[in-house]
Amino acid sequence: MILYPIWGIIQQFLLISLVAGNLHDMRPPNLTNWQIIVLTATLFSLVHYPFVWLMIPTFVLALVYGYLFLKERNIYVLGFFHGWLGAICFYTIVDRDPFVEIFLR
Repeated sequence: MILYPIWGIIQQFLLISLVAGNLHDMRPPNLTNWQIIVLTATLFSLVHYPFVWLMIPTFVLALVYGYLFLKERNIYVLGFFHGWLGAICFYTIVDRDPFVEIFLR
């Protein structure tokens, strides 16, 4: 719960900020905010391949993240939320403890 939010912020920067932020700022012709959000959510979902059970909720959450990012331009709150939600899901759904796997082997 302490380290995963840092990784969440990095992921938000790499995908939401760089992709959605740059597409929004460059404003390619005929590309709306919703198209930018859907494209970014698709890429964010594909990063979680081959876990389809993770790709679908990640896509939905990335739609929300994309909308909020384009509105507020704050990756820190999104990154912390992503990290905490990811850590909780990893621990409860996947039934693995990444802290133990990394540091206590």
